[in-house]
Amino acid sequence: IEVAAVTIALDNERLINALVDRRALIREYQNILEDVDEFDIDDIEDYLKDLPPLPAWKKSLEIGTDPADLVKGIQNASKLVNELSAWEYEAASIFVTFQTQYQQTMVLDRLS
Repeated sequence: IEVAAVTIALDNERLINALVDRRALIREYQNILEDVDEFDIDDIEDYLKDLPPLPAWKKSLEIGTDPADLVKGIQNASKLVNELSAWEYEAASIFVTFQTQYQQTMVLDRLS
């Protein structure tokens, strides 16, 4: 019997959600940058020098996010991702894929 692949799904929903939230903040930040061909997350504070702060009228109407606030959000999200990445997670599910359906049926019959 040949196993083609084994996939282990971890119980790491909090980490996945933190990564998604961080990516959304990074995307929002990238959208306000002009002429940045090579975006580097390590340089996010350097990009602030070229960005004007969000105008007061936009803040009062809650339109947009101030670039400095985005940088703080990205940094906080990155810190959370780093912390959650250090955790050990339990396996939530294990999926085994066999080379053929016949092999899968044989294994399932023996397990029953």
